[in-house]
Amino acid sequence: MSTVFIQVGDPLGAKSLLEDAIKFMDRCGMSGQPACNACGLLSGVLFSMEDTSDAEISAARDYARRHITIAARMNYVQNLLMKADDLYDAVLGECLKSGFEVDFCQRLLVQRGVRSLRLLTELAADNDPKVRLRTVVPLADIGGKPATDIVKSLTHDSDPQVRQSAAAAARRFVKVEAGGARSGDEPPLQVLTLGPLRIIVQGKEITALHWRTTKARDLLAYLAHRIEPTSTEQVLDALWPGVETKKALTSFHSTMYRLKQALRHVYPYPGDFVLHSGKRYQLNESLISTDRRRFEKLAAGVLREEVSTETVPYLEEMVSLYRGEYLADLDYVWVIQDREHLQQLYSDVSIKLAQYYFKEGQYSEVIKYLRPLTAANPVSEELCCLLMKAYAGIGDKRAIAKQYRALRTALAEELGLSPSAATRNLYYRLCRN
Repeated sequence: MSTVFIQVGDPLGAKSLLEDAIKFMDRCGMSGQPACNACGLLSGVLFSMEDTSDAEISAARDYARRHITIAARMNYVQNLLMKADDLYDAVLGECLKSGFEVDFCQRLLVQRGVRSLRLLTELAADNDPKVRLRTVVPLADIGGKPATDIVKSLTHDSDPQVRQSAAAAARRFVKVEAGGARSGDEPPLQVLTLGPLRIIVQGKEITALHWRTTKARDLLAYLAHRIEPTSTEQVLDALWPGVETKKALTSFHSTMYRLKQALRHVYPYPGDFVLHSGKRYQLNESLISTDRRRFEKLAAGVLREEVSTETVPYLEEMVSLYRGEYLADLDYVWVIQDREHLQQLYSDVSIKLAQYYFKEGQYSEVIKYLRPLTAANPVSEELCCLLMKAYAGIGDKRAIAKQYRALRTALAEELGLSPSAATRNLYYRLCRN
């Protein structure tokens, strides 16, 4: 109902309804998607109102942070505000300006694509160099001429860190429109994060022998994970949690030295893979590529489009890039949220391809894309039913029975449930036919 008030231009009505809804959810201890959407909508409404009081502006900021906190915790990217440009610009702008959950906000901006350009143009002209710096990564990921022009303008910024980051982004701009072709040669350093971590320099993989310690490898993975400039304190919290600061700092400096030595051992040319400025560290994006960046760029370009003969190659490239869970051999806390996000993207693209090939009658392709998903999520009746239909398409009744038994066992053991009546009826019908 609140969205109706917003659409008809009654922000006061929307404000009242949303405030009541949030109070009710707070009393009930609700903190999921409904609370996330309500907080985001209320923040956007408060920011958009005319003659807003200082108290209302303060409340808008608090609700913006609350919305982003819940969304980041749940990895709730496709929330209700993603298409509400006027409302969400204010919410995301507030969080980027204040430096709140920057990584997640940047991901939301990239997910919105060109609709984020108006906000990013405004933020790229902000008086605070930290705010301007935070626009470079999403602009580079969104791509296209308008984004490229903004990044190029930042290469002349008065702040050296902004100039450095923008220059790196400008050099490596991959001009992809809706998942188009790559441009130029691959940078010398490839960081493969979708699956067990692999580091490849000029076609040569850096092995444990080169690293000397796995911590040097983990440091590179963390810098690739963070993307934006990272403070020493953030690195210590991520890689040496709970370790006394002085001891952790000593370990950090020796690990950074080993990291640089390992990279120089296989790439002894001018240019540094790790940039250091103002007590912050950042990978030199002109020399580095990651499979994750390519994966997410393809997702932003084609995952929301209808599947067609033109988009299928890019969807299939996404599946081929995904070798397994994000940084599968690392067990740090900071990996978990992104691991779930990327796993969901992989699941979404695999289902899209399976549904497309099912309509095309290419049942073997359906089976190829669904088998890994049912192995990872054995209690999904939706996946099981589509897979059983694909087995029926190739006339394999034994596979139908085996898949149904696997679902029944998983539901009983993990959830104490039985397959639904619809799933049972489909199974009996496929077996009879």
